[in-house]
Amino acid sequence: MIPYEAVTPIHNSLNQYEVYALFLLENNIDELNYGMGKYDFQAGTLITVAQGQTGGREDDGNTFEIKGWA
Repeated sequence: MIPYEAVTPIHNSLNQYEVYALFLLENNIDELNYGMGKYDFQAGTLITVAQGQTGGREDDGNTFEIKGWA
């Protein structure tokens, strides 16, 4: 388990996942891409990702903060 306090702020990027993963968010995150869709996540959301899927945000030079665990 990785606490996000250890790795934030995070640079915007789209990533191809090589592992199955769980993310528990403690804050709201507006518009993340996952697969073919865009999603808004509320605080307390559990996000699951699968191998071979792409997720994140387009690289626009900005960073964002996440609270929670991966």
